[in-house]
Amino acid sequence: MLLLDYDGTLAPFHVDRSLAYPYHGVVSLLDGIVRCGKTRIIIISGRPIVELRALLTPMSELEMWGSHGLERQLSDGSYSRAQVSEKDAAFLKEAEEWVVATGLLSRAEIKLGGIAIHWRGMPAAEARRIQALTQDGWDTAGGEISAQIAPI
Repeated sequence: MLLLDYDGTLAPFHVDRSLAYPYHGVVSLLDGIVRCGKTRIIIISGRPIVELRALLTPMSELEMWGSHGLERQLSDGSYSRAQVSEKDAAFLKEAEEWVVATGLLSRAEIKLGGIAIHWRGMPAAEARRIQALTQDGWDTAGGEISAQIAPI
């Protein structure tokens, strides 16, 4: 079994996440491994599976675990998704409303089980401002997820 992260491993980090295509030769290398039939490959990512599929085109026989493991697509194309509890879904909805109200939606990645605020590629002072604003907002929300904030 070969477990591979997407961003930073199979593809370079990119300020515009939709342009983070795999490094040259990665798709053909993975395709060769899959076709030999001896190794199970699983792509793991915080990205939703729909994004992984688009970035790894034309490969269709990969197993993918997206949204930090909340989504799974097996190599046969079957798909499953974990359910987020009502309490967590309500908290995430409030957090999303805060993101919109704070004007950070353009920097946000709304996920099945979380929200990421990205400041990669921004000037240092602006990145620090957004990081502080995000930290303050999460702390105000009760501190339930403030420990999860890390630079992305």
